[in-house]
Amino acid sequence: ITLCSSSNGNGSSNGNASARIEKVTIDRASGIVTHSGRISATTTPSSLFDAGDKVKVRVDPDRRRILSECHTAGHVVDAAMSRCGQTFPPTKGYHFLDGPYVEYRGTVPPKERPRLLELLKTAFQVSANS
Repeated sequence: ITLCSSSNGNGSSNGNASARIEKVTIDRASGIVTHSGRISATTTPSSLFDAGDKVKVRVDPDRRRILSECHTAGHVVDAAMSRCGQTFPPTKGYHFLDGPYVEYRGTVPPKERPRLLELLKTAFQVSANS
């Protein structure tokens, strides 16, 4: 996501400032949303955007598509776990390209892991062919 300032709260233009947002995280306990990325501006970071500023947002459609697919893959993992009879509740999902995963509450005994892995492979093949 690229944010480009178009005006501040007073209506004055600051069109030479932009921020490339590479990651957005949400602290579910506090509700605070954090945008992380790089700033490209001739101004200081603290004065880049003020409350009330209007901004133009551009979304990279290719990156948005792949992140959407990565998110959907988390649901495919859930479906495969269910097809394998695993009823662990999912507790956390991370759907970004640097290491996507889904965490569950519970444990699989070490002796049962190879069998579960084979069941999951079959479940994924069924999902892919559906």
